[in-house]
Amino acid sequence: MTATETTAIDVWGWTNQKPEDLDLGQMLALKREILADKEAFRALENHLSDFESEPKGEAAVQAGLARWLLGDLPRALPLLEAGQPASGVAAYALAEALTFGGALSFDAPKGQPTRAAEILSHLKDAPEALTLRLHALIKAGDVEAAEKALESAPKSYQESSDGRFFRTRLIEIGGDHEGAIAGYEAILADDPDHVEARFHLALALDYINDDDRAIEFYEDLVDRVPPPVNALMNLGVLYEDHERYRDAVFCYRKVLSIYPQHPRARLYIKDAEASLTMYYDEEQQVQQDKKNQILKIPVSDFELSVRSRNCLSKMNIVTLGDLVNKTETELLSYKNFGDTSLNEIRQILESKGLRLGMKPEDELLPVQPAGGPVAEPQRRPTPPSFAVDPSDERLKNSVNDLNLSVRARKCLSNLGINTIGDLVAYTVDDLLSQRNFGATSLKEITDQLAEMGLSLRTVDK
Repeated sequence: MTATETTAIDVWGWTNQKPEDLDLGQMLALKREILADKEAFRALENHLSDFESEPKGEAAVQAGLARWLLGDLPRALPLLEAGQPASGVAAYALAEALTFGGALSFDAPKGQPTRAAEILSHLKDAPEALTLRLHALIKAGDVEAAEKALESAPKSYQESSDGRFFRTRLIEIGGDHEGAIAGYEAILADDPDHVEARFHLALALDYINDDDRAIEFYEDLVDRVPPPVNALMNLGVLYEDHERYRDAVFCYRKVLSIYPQHPRARLYIKDAEASLTMYYDEEQQVQQDKKNQILKIPVSDFELSVRSRNCLSKMNIVTLGDLVNKTETELLSYKNFGDTSLNEIRQILESKGLRLGMKPEDELLPVQPAGGPVAEPQRRPTPPSFAVDPSDERLKNSVNDLNLSVRARKCLSNLGINTIGDLVAYTVDDLLSQRNFGATSLKEITDQLAEMGLSLRTVDK
């Protein structure tokens, strides 16, 4: 589709107005439509490619707004900053880019939410601006200011789904996770389409290790158009925790289809793909070794009738491997071998996950143990003993104080690591030996400890 072609959605008509005359509600509605419609998305991209060549002033603002409509905040930020908007939709778009960061790289600024909150304080009449300002204040860590902003908001806003959501977020930030879960569930009971409440409910469930419900809510989110990138990333991590590596790879690929340079997705997909290959290779080898051992078992080890035993002996069937090479028809065609003997053979083979006529590449059949399936005991790693300086108060701080991704935090939670003191008791090898703990999580943790002047335990070799 070229810039001259049309789509059912007018993606470029807003440029006929001055940026300060645009209506925020209408532009947000247009943004949702564009992100949900591939043709409209492509049409706006094509318009932009013809228009975007070192724009300045009002042209820079329009180019920045177009990037914002496409959800491309990293590229929208410098354009909007170049236009220096003080009010209106452009100011809102700039604040959104500042709130959620300006680039998708590890060494990029993490966002300037305090500056965003200041910009949004001048857009008092729009509830959308208040919602974004509350996000910015919370992201900046200014909980007191967020509480005051919510308390001074109109009653209609406080009673709205967004108002209730931020009230619940503040409860969660205060440490009442169970109360927050109940709050998010109540919001969704009244407003099932509230994406933020659904995401934070999944995140809260993930935090308390209720993985099944967290996955359920994340899966509902990623089925939406467009899927929230943070939900895709968190769901991918959970899938990896449950050894659903193929599903995890799908999530990361989906993120990369939206943001090809997304740094965490690019790293996580490598880990997931490596785990997928390793998982299947190891699993196949284990199954093959088990099958080979079973096929070597002599048929004389089993209680058979004299007739069946004699028939097998005359057919030169010595092991179970010899036996599974035969079909039922071949056995029944042998003299004196009837249905009774056949049923005996079937029962023996089924008890070992085998069947007659089995091919070399066939997998073992599932075998139900007596008394039903036995759950595998959960083994929790125990941190090594390590003498730490008890006078360093920082060692008592929670690992939640570290700026870690959901993936790294989940790994630490699974290891029973609650404090900084627990964490520095581990060596690099200790952490990397744990399932799903990769180089990405290790780098996050070592960088955070280095900022505190701490490090993981080292071992003399």
